[in-house]
Formats: sequence, structure tokens, C-alpha cells
Amino acid sequence: MIKLLIALPTSHTGQCAAAQAIIRAHVAHPDWQIEEFESVGSLLTAGFNRAWAYALNMRERGEITHFLMLHDDIRPREENWLDLLFAEMESANAQVLSSIVPIKDNRGLTSTALDTDPWRPMRFTMHQIHESRPVTWTDERLLFNTGCMLVDFSGDWVTQVCFTITDRIVFEKGEWKAYVQPEDWDFSRQCRDLGVRIAVTRAVTIEHFGGSFWPSDMVWGEEADFSNLMFSHNKQVAAAAKR
Repeated sequence: MIKLLIALPTSHTGQCAAAQAIIRAHVAHPDWQIEEFESVGSLLTAGFNRAWAYALNMRERGEITHFLMLHDDIRPREENWLDLLFAEMESANAQVLSSIVPIKDNRGLTSTALDTDPWRPMRFTMHQIHESRPVTWTDERLLFNTGCMLVDFSGDWVTQVCFTITDRIVFEKGEWKAYVQPEDWDFSRQCRDLGVRIAVTRAVTIEHFGGSFWPSDMVWGEEADFSNLMFSHNKQVAAAAKR
């Protein structure tokens, strides 16, 4: 039987875009054990880690088989969104499955990337996601998002990871610049280092809410992550990202 914890890290607004989707999950699966854990606070990784620790304690008691993180600004659109995630996870033989999420601006960039540089990875656009990638896929350099992330909690690797953000300020080409390694990409690297089977999918349409909303089910925005294509000195990597 599926024993699912849905982790809901939220800001202090008390709003959750995924509320209706969660209700649909309960209605569709009365035979599953589905529990929610809301972690409220402005410290992003602290909220993620509180939810992960809660799940680990459930694991100690045999009360969890899967963990699902849903950010408060993420809404899965399909009625059967949860079934789609589980089906794609099984099909890909993945231990972590991440839904592809557009970034909240008009460039059409996503937070799914290839790990071509520690600070400026090559991000995929909605053009590339829909035109040159299958519905569900993986890569040895894959960096994924945690906004709608399903995790098989049976492996011991889940006790060896956490969420962290790393920042730096450096002097480049005559000016100071700020860089960040966000928690989702750092978590991706931890998973890869531990040999975790990871994959990303667009099988579930994600609506990313802000002042407007940015959907994942269509082509829009720029064709490539041009800023990082210019930054990369590896022409082979740049060509691979365009395919």
C-alpha cells in the first residue's frame, strides 16, 4: 500500500496553489495513506529540511513509502496528476522524479539544467523541453527542481541528504557579481553522488504562480539559455544543450 507524505513548504502568506490538487489526490485514492505536513517559514531550506526530517521519522516507524514535495506556488493541472507521477516514476525506474517547472519570468527558462558549470549550469527552455526531449528523461549531468518532486523513500540514501543553499560574491571583469547554488541543484548533486536514479518529466502540467502564472505544457519564451551558452567555453556542451 502507498503511504505518502505530501510536504508543503510555505511562506507566511498561508496560500497554497496546490490545495485543490491535494483534495483530488485524496478523493482518487481513499485506499492510500496520505498525510500532509505544512512547514511554514521564510527560511527556505529550513522548511524543506523540517519536512524531510518529519518524513525520516515516519520512515523509522514504517509509516511512509513515498515523499512528495509541493511548493506553495506550484499547481499540478491534471485531474490524475498523482497517478501520472507514479506511472512515470515506475516507467523510468526512478527513485526521484521531478516535474519540470518554468521559471517565473517571460524568458521561458526552466530550473531543469545540465551541470555544465558549478555556478552557471545550462538551463533548459520550454522550447528544448518540448521539441528535443522525451516526456520523461534523465542525464548523468541532470539538475532538477523540487517544486513538484516525488521520492521513493525506501532506500537508505534518504538519510544521507539535506537541503542547503551556497552563495558567493566574486570580482569578475571589473565588477563584483553575486552567484548562488540553489537548494534544488545542490540536492540534485547529492543524489547523483549517491547513485540515486533520478529523472524529470513533463507528463504533469505545472502552473507556476506569481504575479501571473507560467505553464509547462507549451512552447514559449527564448529558444535557449543564451546567457549561459555565451558563458560556456565548451562548444560540445553548448551544442548538446541545443539538441
